[in-house]
Amino acid sequence: MYHDLREKACADKATHVHLVGFFFLSLTFFAQHLYADIIVVGADYNEPIPLQGTGQAWMVPVYLSVPHITHAITDINVYLEITHDDVSDLEIYLQAPSGTTITLKNQWAPRWRNPRKNLGPILLDDQANQPITEGTSPYKGSFRPETTLSAFHGQSATGQWSLQIYDAIYADTGTLLRWELHIQTLTPEPLTIAYLALASLLARHIRKPNNAKSRAGHARHLF
Repeated sequence: MYHDLREKACADKATHVHLVGFFFLSLTFFAQHLYADIIVVGADYNEPIPLQGTGQAWMVPVYLSVPHITHAITDINVYLEITHDDVSDLEIYLQAPSGTTITLKNQWAPRWRNPRKNLGPILLDDQANQPITEGTSPYKGSFRPETTLSAFHGQSATGQWSLQIYDAIYADTGTLLRWELHIQTLTPEPLTIAYLALASLLARHIRKPNNAKSRAGHARHLF
């Protein structure tokens, strides 16, 4: 009887090790099996820059409404198409529903003899190789904005976003043709959640081998 109990205790100990291993393996599985959920929200416009005439003035703010997104922002990029006599004149701002505002582009020193015409189509992306300040006309491709978009990371994307453009120099004009938000969140896969729940249930049995060990010790005294 003692040997039977001892063998059972050893078997339970092995099961204990397997359960612990499975538990931590499941946690690793959970950490690695998140998928990027990307939503693109955009609209076409024909919005004059500035609003009227050729003076120093703001464009009418334009808005994009993002539907309900459960998870927080992990990455965000901005797509722009703008025609303008000299984009050096423009200051471009992006405001989140939370009120957080960043500068996508500042005003640059003008080039009277060689103006920088048009902006886009471009994608403003923190991971782009080239900052927008080092781009050349015509601006096309991916550029890093002047203020990092990571300021929005961890926030909710749900709600109304606004794009605001200020034309700081007289004489030049332009038009906003289109803008988009490319929003990424990380979502756990359903299978990952099931694995984690199973691991949690199995972890409850980790302490049970201690009872078998106690019974084996008690048997040793009896025989």
